[in-house]
Amino acid sequence: MKLSAFLLLISFACFGHAGKLNTFTYSKEGNAIQLKVVLKNADVLELGKKLNDGCDFKNLTSLCISKYILENSSLEYNGITLPFVLGDSKIESGHITLHFKANPLIVKANSLIVKNNCFYVLDKDYKNRIRLNLYKIKKSYLLKKGQNEIVVL
Repeated sequence: MKLSAFLLLISFACFGHAGKLNTFTYSKEGNAIQLKVVLKNADVLELGKKLNDGCDFKNLTSLCISKYILENSSLEYNGITLPFVLGDSKIESGHITLHFKANPLIVKANSLIVKNNCFYVLDKDYKNRIRLNLYKIKKSYLLKKGQNEIVVL
């Protein structure tokens, strides 16, 4: 009986999570706002096949996925969509990590809106975790298709 309960617990822990999930972390670093995105490399390659947009996802992974992320997500700071630029990226242990940077005007944030439509084309149940560590805001949100925007301020 104990062995059955243990096996059930292990299988729930391994397979019981809800769908696919990526993490987008916005943080303030000096005068810049950084965006760190951590994705499963397999999801990125699957997205490349699904989009079939001419970008060589297999050989130009970072460039193709950064273009896709910049087209499908945004951070509005005081009503202005910040122009993020890809910094560096790395692939290890089956994950790709991308670092973006934007330099907003340094003024008090009166409004902050995050929009994210990434990866819903792969799976309607896909989720994007948005972590904010900006100014006095330290929160985490879970976005999904149909609920893809956060109005923070």
